[in-house]
Amino acid sequence: LIGKSSFILQTFSNLKSQKIIPIYIDLRANSFSHFGYKFLGSMLYHYLKNKGLEVREDLKLLKDSARDYLPKTIASIQIIEDNIKNLQFDQAYQGLLTLCTVFKQETGVSCIVIFDEFHLLNSFRIKSPFAILAQEIMLQKDTMYIMSSSQISYAKRILANELSLLFGNFESIHLAAFDYATSCQFLQKRFQNIRLPKNLMDFLIGFSEGRPFYLDILSNKVKEKTKELNRNEISRSIIAQAFNALIYDSQGILNQYFASLLSHNLNGADYSNFLPILLSASTRGCKLTEISRATNRHGRTISKQISALMDKDLLSKVGVFYRIHDKIFRFWLKSVYQRKRISLTADPISESHEFCTEIEQEIQLFSDEGKKDVLIRAMDLFKAFKNEIIVLGNKLFKFCQFDDVRHWPIA
Repeated sequence: LIGKSSFILQTFSNLKSQKIIPIYIDLRANSFSHFGYKFLGSMLYHYLKNKGLEVREDLKLLKDSARDYLPKTIASIQIIEDNIKNLQFDQAYQGLLTLCTVFKQETGVSCIVIFDEFHLLNSFRIKSPFAILAQEIMLQKDTMYIMSSSQISYAKRILANELSLLFGNFESIHLAAFDYATSCQFLQKRFQNIRLPKNLMDFLIGFSEGRPFYLDILSNKVKEKTKELNRNEISRSIIAQAFNALIYDSQGILNQYFASLLSHNLNGADYSNFLPILLSASTRGCKLTEISRATNRHGRTISKQISALMDKDLLSKVGVFYRIHDKIFRFWLKSVYQRKRISLTADPISESHEFCTEIEQEIQLFSDEGKKDVLIRAMDLFKAFKNEIIVLGNKLFKFCQFDDVRHWPIA
């Protein structure tokens, strides 16, 4: 959740060229028919807009406006629409990809095709969607393809297996989270004329891990709550109320986002198979034996289910530990989903109050840890070693357990 979609849209919204048009398709929650509609509509919309003509977000009107300028392209579009109508998705998919060549020959304008969450092409009823895509990429010298995905492991596997012959023609870019300095600048700009104490700024950065998506949503809600209360300084209580509205409240943006994430990735029976594993890993990093014991399942069965969760990027492995790499998703599972799941009170007001109290305690604990001397924190870290194995730079390292940890002043 780095904000790749926002980055792409911002980049191409500033594209000013008569010789290039962007075709942006977000593949999330789309049927193939909608995918085709978006592809065709985006091509015609940007072409007509470049010519300075009136544009409307209606495919029929766009076709009527472009018919005199693009007779060959419109004829190809009609064939594609007929194929979609007749559920001939393989032919329609092939036609969509080759349409860029027809369009280029007719107009001299090149296309930049952006498939956001491109791995979802595999969810359409198409035979070998990536093999067809690879073939067209090799043939089309005047079309650029940009493919993005939030499921990094799955995307890498597609590139390695399905698009391996093209790997040398792709430049892979990993969008990292903001570093500490950039996160500070972001928050300082967001909270102009509102005082944000350093310990609370550090908490927001640490809790969001500097991910722009989270940092933006959290800070925006904190600012909103601060204005509602007519305050000029942010407090622990205000942050707790903002987090409650976003994460705990059933209508909260992040609550709904995480619920949708589970629903999308865990369908039907998968809930009962996978949720206990995720809930087990939400408390802390767990070894396979610990997850097996917590879920009361055999190692071989649990290993297959863990592999499936890793394929969906819901779980990751660090050395011998399995963990949920998304800190806020991990927190939501433990402190919201599980709390509501086992609640006996059915008292949302009281539970909401308890959640706010927990957030304030988390902030206080974070602030107290931040005040510790670096030497003390280092000693605490060494004392925590229990012969764990981790991976750093593709190498295994063992954290040997120390019987005693002391420090001596250097003479």
